[in-house]
Amino acid sequence: MSKLAFAASPRPLEPTAERRREQLIRAAAFVIETEGTDAMRIPRVAEVAGCARSLVYRYFPSREDLFVAVIAEFYENLGRRLSPNATAAGMRSLTDRDAARPLLEAIWESITEVGAAGLILYASPRLGVELADRFAEVSAQQETLWLAPLRERGLTEIEAALVSRSAAAMLTEFIVSSRSDEVTRDAALDLGQRALAGMIEGLLRERRSE
Repeated sequence: MSKLAFAASPRPLEPTAERRREQLIRAAAFVIETEGTDAMRIPRVAEVAGCARSLVYRYFPSREDLFVAVIAEFYENLGRRLSPNATAAGMRSLTDRDAARPLLEAIWESITEVGAAGLILYASPRLGVELADRFAEVSAQQETLWLAPLRERGLTEIEAALVSRSAAAMLTEFIVSSRSDEVTRDAALDLGQRALAGMIEGLLRERRSE
């Protein structure tokens, strides 16, 4: 993963509890993006946020709580941009450039606003059994929205999950490239859509040939 962060460097904590909690989530996301998931620990988040460890523990009793909060924030942000029906329609139409574009643009804008840490966690191997269970609780509805349309196309559950996680990883990397001026936003979205379409069509061809 590139060390180029999408999330802004954390600012001094604000006085209200709600804003403090949000800023601590952003600090955790910043660490995940710039240093990796292994580095995201309470002492490091406190250091980045410029506060005492006890304050972080007040809002997030464990590292796992912070991981869950980071991925939940991304889902919530994306949910404000796209209705469940629009999300499902976009996943169902990934092989169609124009139909898939609203979904890919919404994901792009969410990454731009809250960072890529949520997608990094979504696309990464599960971080232990306990965390996998907690991720499942947070992402159950999203998994249905993202995977069910792909299964309707004829993919197996494992194949649908592969495409969904590949989409997350691919868009994250394309945004890194666009931030370093290697590719434009429109070109990156087109590349991502074509790559995902090729993956889906290849899996479906294999299914038909069996």
